[in-house]
Amino acid sequence: MSAKKDFDQVLKKAERQGFQIERTGKGGKVKIYCPDGGIVFASATPSDSRAVRNLVADLRRHGYT
Repeated sequence: MSAKKDFDQVLKKAERQGFQIERTGKGGKVKIYCPDGGIVFASATPSDSRAVRNLVADLRRHGYT
């Protein structure tokens, strides 16, 4: 699967778990508000699978399962 599809699946799953997703002004970043009050930033266009794994790791620190 492509990095973009994996990235989109992670965001959809995060939304179902109570995270709020917001695209920044020019669409280059994604701002994710976590249920525990934290904020995670990610690139809206992940360049490789490592970007997706890093996003998942960041979200897990804030309660993502």
